[in-house]
Amino acid sequence: NVGSGMTTVGDALLKISAPMIAFGGYAIKAGAEFEASMSDVKGTAGLTEEEFDKLATKARELGKEIKGASSKEIADSYKYLALAGQDANTMLETIEPNVKASIAWGQDMAESTDMVTDSMSALHIETEKTEWYLNTLTKAQNKSNTTAMQLGEAYIACGNQLSNMHVPLEESATVLGIMANQGIKGSEAGTALNSVLINLMGTTDMTSGALSKMGVQVYDQDGKFRGLHTVLEDCKKAMGNMTDEQKDMIASALGGKTQLDTFLAMLQATGSTYDNLYGQISNCDGALENMYQTMTDNTKGSWTELKDMAESVGLEFANDLLPVCNDL
Repeated sequence: NVGSGMTTVGDALLKISAPMIAFGGYAIKAGAEFEASMSDVKGTAGLTEEEFDKLATKARELGKEIKGASSKEIADSYKYLALAGQDANTMLETIEPNVKASIAWGQDMAESTDMVTDSMSALHIETEKTEWYLNTLTKAQNKSNTTAMQLGEAYIACGNQLSNMHVPLEESATVLGIMANQGIKGSEAGTALNSVLINLMGTTDMTSGALSKMGVQVYDQDGKFRGLHTVLEDCKKAMGNMTDEQKDMIASALGGKTQLDTFLAMLQATGSTYDNLYGQISNCDGALENMYQTMTDNTKGSWTELKDMAESVGLEFANDLLPVCNDL
């Protein structure tokens, strides 16, 4: 009887310990992967121990709080903030909106963070305006036939020129949104817009001649660009009474051989079409948070939240387990 009883107790203990051993293995793996990602960030950004601890703590906190975000993914995203030149304090401020953006847009967190930092750099937008920038991209995705990622890719290609010509973000997002509605989007749209912007500067005899023939002034009396929407409105108005042949000549001059269709598509960014979309994109406050809530308020979001909770618990266990493993 004693032997039988000991066997029963042993079986019971085995049933209890087996899941614990399995979870211990999971915790060690999760902890080691998180630690490796944070070490990568530390090396990339040249963090002090104090900065490293603050960022690691923030990643764990957001992994618990944000539905759909794991601490490991957040740690991986830090690297792209660091590569963009952000210091530890700035990363602590910008990581949360970047994390929520990736979830709202349904994108890989590291890839979307990389796109955001690259496109903001191209546009010369300060990191303090990260949330406003993400709200603008989100609203453009909501209201036109482009994704936020495609819009960011476009900005990487043309952001520097837009910045040099002082074109407001809401204005360029509206133009790119209308171009996307006509099938021109992503990096293709950015490259095309960049080419047309340069042509609108009238830097060649052909482009300056086309602008002169239409009577369109691109710069005001102080030499400042009059605005992309304003110039496009003037071009469309001037071409209104032209023959088809004359319109094609103007479009080919300002669009070039490869961007004629782009220039014609941009002319649609005028009138009520422009006004309606511009009004919607300009009213972008809260767009990212609303989309994030919508994208996570479902069964998939709940399941992802459960997995993230398991990771958080695993990381807590790993704090005690990893030092032991490292001493073996």
